[in-house]
Amino acid sequence: MPGWLVTILVAAVVAGIGAIAYRYVLPSNRGGSSAASAESPFEPVPTARMGVIGDNPIARHIEVTGFRISETQDKRLEVTFLVVNHSAADIGDLAGKVYLRTVKSSPDEPPIAEFDFKTTRLGPYESVEFKTVAKTRLRAYELPDWQFLRADVEITSPKPPR
Repeated sequence: MPGWLVTILVAAVVAGIGAIAYRYVLPSNRGGSSAASAESPFEPVPTARMGVIGDNPIARHIEVTGFRISETQDKRLEVTFLVVNHSAADIGDLAGKVYLRTVKSSPDEPPIAEFDFKTTRLGPYESVEFKTVAKTRLRAYELPDWQFLRADVEITSPKPPR
């Protein structure tokens, strides 16, 4: 067999394998592809979103997250959580009220728990851990897991400028 014919056959086989890999193996962004329309076998986890209550401009930089729920000795609900400052500002005398809701609850439903927090200083890009007793009618084992909770935050101090 001549060398030029072997070269053409090898090039055709490599091009064919590349075309097959491009067509069937690599993911594509085409709208009609079966990979994009295939359903996941896993149940989708609801995404927690943080709501801001009120018109305080600081509220958009404050995140309340990392909820750990337990009970005290006297059967009250104890919540450990983080308050995170996502801004470059040093925030003094920060206080607020947190309303815990499930990720599937509507805004007009009452919260499943509520609690306050207060700190004298929250530095730029800093977080502070809090532990407090929450007001609720539920026991700790009746609350949903942390990934199914969302926090609506109302900043009560510092007051917004008028």
